[in-house]
Amino acid sequence: MDINANIITPEFETNYIATQGCLQNMVNDFWWTVFQENSRVIVMTMKEVERGKSKCVKYLPDEYALKEYGIVAAHEYTLRELKLSKAGQGNMERTADHGVPIDPGSMLDFLEEVHHKRESIMDAGLVVVYCSAGIGWTGTYIVIDILIDIIREKGVDCNIDVPKTIQMVRSQRSGMVQTEAQYRFIYMAVQHYIETLQRRIEEQKTDQTSGDQSPLPPCTPMPRCGKMREDSTRVHENMGLMQQQKSFR
Repeated sequence: MDINANIITPEFETNYIATQGCLQNMVNDFWWTVFQENSRVIVMTMKEVERGKSKCVKYLPDEYALKEYGIVAAHEYTLRELKLSKAGQGNMERTADHGVPIDPGSMLDFLEEVHHKRESIMDAGLVVVYCSAGIGWTGTYIVIDILIDIIREKGVDCNIDVPKTIQMVRSQRSGMVQTEAQYRFIYMAVQHYIETLQRRIEEQKTDQTSGDQSPLPPCTPMPRCGKMREDSTRVHENMGLMQQQKSFR
């Protein structure tokens, strides 16, 4: 099978397929992998073309068009939903979602949307995540998602170990999280998530005191924790890990 991908299996519930953006000779095998692993969610962390440079081939069919990729047929009904079936077996259709994160706030909104979508699908399979090489923003997205899963599971007062999480995903796919900017983005996103969660908890306390029971945005109330700070010294110490991955940049 012609696809550069690895399965990433963290401690908590979500498992991933980390892969590079599709090359022309990968498209059929990409869709077969999606179908075979029953992957209902596809996370695209880049555009097909960025700054005039092609990052991956167009692997989606045109809107409202049916296209066959080897033995898999794909029919896109909306911008975000794709139906897959074995060619000639429309009764075995499956759907997949995809999107592009931009900054910490919008990425967290996107992560939350993906989380709720996946939760709504029974037996959703592995989440496919990809970027151009399948290691930079792919790794960044997966690490942030894993850390947020830990916070959901243990509460905002739990210990968050970014370097350890990056090392864990790198042990399963070399080069994950390539640059210092991506490394720092992980801290920014997790910090943003914790601060937003704490603010919601404070709003809930205020509403309960005033007798206002209006619903808050989706969020499980958790214990308050101390401020999570980006330890710049620790970041630079762990940059040595990234220098080992220069060949993947």
